[in-house]
Amino acid sequence: MQALLSETPTIDLLASMEAMFLSTVSVVSVITAVMLTLRPDHGRLLVPYQPRRQVPWGGGSVVLIFLFHIYIPILLALLLAPLVLDPAIIENPVLPASAESTPVETTTPESETDQDAAHQVVKLIQRGEPWMILVVCFSTFLITPIAEEFLFRLVLQGFLEKVEHRSRNWLRAEMRESERIGHLTEAVSSGGFWILRLLCSLPRGAFSIVMTSGLFAMLHFRAAGDEYHLEWLMFAIALTAIANILTVIVGTLWLRSRGANAADLGWDLATLPLDIRNGLVTFLLIAGPIYLLQKGLSTVLAQPWVVEMVGVKLAPDPVTIFLFSLVLGFLYLRTHRLAASVTVHMALNGTTLMMILLGTTVQ
Repeated sequence: MQALLSETPTIDLLASMEAMFLSTVSVVSVITAVMLTLRPDHGRLLVPYQPRRQVPWGGGSVVLIFLFHIYIPILLALLLAPLVLDPAIIENPVLPASAESTPVETTTPESETDQDAAHQVVKLIQRGEPWMILVVCFSTFLITPIAEEFLFRLVLQGFLEKVEHRSRNWLRAEMRESERIGHLTEAVSSGGFWILRLLCSLPRGAFSIVMTSGLFAMLHFRAAGDEYHLEWLMFAIALTAIANILTVIVGTLWLRSRGANAADLGWDLATLPLDIRNGLVTFLLIAGPIYLLQKGLSTVLAQPWVVEMVGVKLAPDPVTIFLFSLVLGFLYLRTHRLAASVTVHMALNGTTLMMILLGTTVQ
């Protein structure tokens, strides 16, 4: 009997665990949807709309904060890499083909059928030491959601909502002026005016949510690539975590200097329990569809004919992350606070990390 068990392929156990996980999250999402439907308000008031003044920062502040976020890790790498990394790794962080480790299968729906396109976090957890895994989990579960929601929801989407609000006011003013003078003004008669009018005819906030989600998804594009030295991966992830922390601190101080108060910055301790509850309920509602879509796209993109047609092995992240970001943007639009979207983001990252760790442990 023991010999039979030892001959059982590990991949069968991992596949069973993955199927059980997908089934569980799907059932939970369906139950959550049914419970919301049975509410007297059919879930419509789960996230009531909270109006607030337009954010006091402009496009220049958005550009400065994003540039800081992009260049601070580069500066830190130039300063710290010679102190903590071997010169040979700095010169060539890519592992030679003969040194590449055999990929470890995981049960997480975020891992691809072909591990060449797997996220660097997945690869580090599979190959790293316990302290490295602890740092990665802390960064992925806590720091990354806060930093990304600060950047994309608060700073960028908040600014785009302001642009949309001003555009709608300008359109109404131009139309009133045209009615007053009895003919179309020069601005109204231009083609750009009607394009802007078409965009502003969308539901309030739709433009800002879609634009932010599109950028957020594009930044998560991944394809098959080289294997890197473990030390280089750990250095890059730790550096990213430090850069994220600095971005939130420096960005908050800058926005405060532009006149932002606590409400503008998306935090309200009085509503924190409500926001966390809304975030958890939202995660339970969308977890099933998100993970099922990720798994389905992973399977399709791993097919040989798809790889041959595209020319590279792609990860499905941009599609699922775009849809996920739409949900985060909607939560921010309704509450104009960060706690709900951060909670959903942390829940997704935490669940995925748990499945990666479980799959690696089983292997």
